[in-house]
Amino acid sequence: MALLTVTELGQAGAKTATGLVAAASAGDQFPNDERTWLVVANGGGVNPCVVTIPKTRDTADMSGFGSLGVDDITFSVPFGETWHVRVPVASHGDSAGRVRATYSQVVSVTVGAFRLARN
Repeated sequence: MALLTVTELGQAGAKTATGLVAAASAGDQFPNDERTWLVVANGGGVNPCVVTIPKTRDTADMSGFGSLGVDDITFSVPFGETWHVRVPVASHGDSAGRVRATYSQVVSVTVGAFRLARN
């Protein structure tokens, strides 16, 4: 599993494509501090890419709601599309605060982790 370098976005912003790398066939991981999100781009004419972000806990405490059950996050990125996904670290981050993602296929799939800078 490859460790993604997080691209920090300041007030001037950045081109998303500059922070994308080829998706690793064994999956990727990135540090998440609740200001970080995953970008998945499926650039080829191959079947959609199904992304799975496994849960790391069976329940999570949600303010105002109490303890709720947690599921894996799964979504499909059709070819030609780019998805930006915020992942809650409380329910999907490991003990080091890293989030992991796996892919059903990686042909022409690029990924990146982006973080909003603090002002």
